Amino acid sequence: MSLKCTKEGVKGPLSIVAEIFQLTPTLRVVEMKKKGGDRGEYEDFCRNECLKNILPDEYIDALVVSLLLSVN
Repeated sequence: MSLKCTKEGVKGPLSIVAEIFQLTPTLRVVEMKKKGGDRGEYEDFCRNECLKNILPDEYIDALVVSLLLSVN
């Protein structure tokens, strides 16, 4: 499944694509990519809107670094 989202940011539109892969009935992988917009706003989106309610704080910084390495 693929989802596309455009959010109006402070520095213009932020475009994000998320692909969801179901590996087993109980395991899914979500791959998110920034397709357009400001990198800082993408980082904030990942940290504050995606990961905050899913993972403990100690894992978020490591995952954000990993996500940033995949930004084109």
